[in-house]
Amino acid sequence: MQIQRFETKRAMISEATERRSRLGLYLDILRVIASGTTKPTRILFEARLSWTSMKKAMEFLQENELIVKEEIDNEETRRGVTRDLRLKEKYLITNKGLIIIKFFEKEQILANLLTR
Repeated sequence: MQIQRFETKRAMISEATERRSRLGLYLDILRVIASGTTKPTRILFEARLSWTSMKKAMEFLQENELIVKEEIDNEETRRGVTRDLRLKEKYLITNKGLIIIKFFEKEQILANLLTR
């Protein structure tokens, strides 16, 4: 009985941590950004990524013009005192990125129809 529970837990953990293909990872990021999430940390959490894998993927997506990074100068003035806050980044999806998402969604629908 003890061994069976261990095997079940192992199966559950492996399903939860199943590796995505690089394409799947890029598509997940594009979908998250297209849904309106623009801040890097939120993208990281919603796409279920590590920081290093997200940075590499974001660089790839920027190089291929699927997303653009916009830096916002976040200077704040309160009571006559100017505080320099960190530069904030936000990511926006390009038309090319939207076309890629639509293409792969159509492919997925077609694949589902063919496997029935």
